[in-house]
Amino acid sequence: LEKKLKDEKFIDEIKAVVKIAKIGFIDAAGNALHRLHETKPTIDAVKELIQGFPDALSFKNEKNRLPVQSALWRNSAATKYVP
Repeated sequence: LEKKLKDEKFIDEIKAVVKIAKIGFIDAAGNALHRLHETKPTIDAVKELIQGFPDALSFKNEKNRLPVQSALWRNSAATKYVP
């Protein structure tokens, strides 16, 4: 499509939208990792989430903690997700 359209502005706009969407997905996945103690998904589901959005492991919550820190800080069932 890029070669057929020959519209660089359109392509640049689409790339910008995709970049914003990617950030949104990473943020959502990061928040999900911080809520593992509440949602209690399977370990396989967590692995799949991390494989899809590895940058989510670097997502800090409102307490400036990484997901692994949230899991350990709570000293809860979420620690089972920490390798």
